[in-house]
Amino acid sequence: MTEKIDTILTAAREHCAKVIKPNIDQWNENAKWPRDASDLAGAAGLTGLYCPEEFGGQGLSLGDGIRVYEELGMGDGAYAFTLSMHNICAYAACGFGTDTFKNTWAKDLIAGRKLANFALTEPQSGSDPANMHTRATVNDDGSYTVSGAKAWVSLATKTWLCLPFPPAPTDCPSGRSMTHRHTPSCPWLKCIWTMLLYQLRT
Repeated sequence: MTEKIDTILTAAREHCAKVIKPNIDQWNENAKWPRDASDLAGAAGLTGLYCPEEFGGQGLSLGDGIRVYEELGMGDGAYAFTLSMHNICAYAACGFGTDTFKNTWAKDLIAGRKLANFALTEPQSGSDPANMHTRATVNDDGSYTVSGAKAWVSLATKTWLCLPFPPAPTDCPSGRSMTHRHTPSCPWLKCIWTMLLYQLRT
C-alpha cells in the first residue's frame, strides 16, 4: 500500500501543479465547473480513491484519501472538496450498492466519466445532518417513501448521480448496523456514512 499511496500522491501533486494552479483564476472567473480538469483527474486515478480494486478503484483508506485532498487543496480547496464529495459517493455506490447498481455505475464513477454528489443541505436546517427534516419511512410492502426538500446542492447540474440524505429509519436494520473498515471514527462522518449506505441498500 505504501508504494500505491506514494504513486497516487505524486499524481495528485502533478495534477495540482499542471492543472489546478495554472487555471484556477480562470475557473473562478468563468464560475463553471472545469469538466476537462476532472476528466484529467479521472485519468490520473483520482476519482475512485476508496472504491474496490475489482472495479478499477484504488482501494485506499479514508486517511490516505484525505492525504490526496491535501495535495489537491494546495491548488484550490473547493476543487479538492468537490472531488472528495465525488469519491465518498462513488465508494458508497461501488462498495454497498446492489449488484445491478454497481454494474450500472461503478466503472463510470471510478473513471470520472460520471460524477457523483450528495444532497445534504436543507432550507430549514442548513448542513446539519442531526437536524434534517427529510424523512424516509418504511411502507407495508417493504419499499421506502422519502419526503423533504434539499437546497444548494453542489454541482447539481453537472453530476449524474446524486444521493439525497434521509436519516435511516429506526426500524431499518441496515441503518443501525453498517460497519466497514473504511468507516470513519468521527461521529459526523459516521452519520454521513450511515445515511449513504442506508439508501444504497434500499
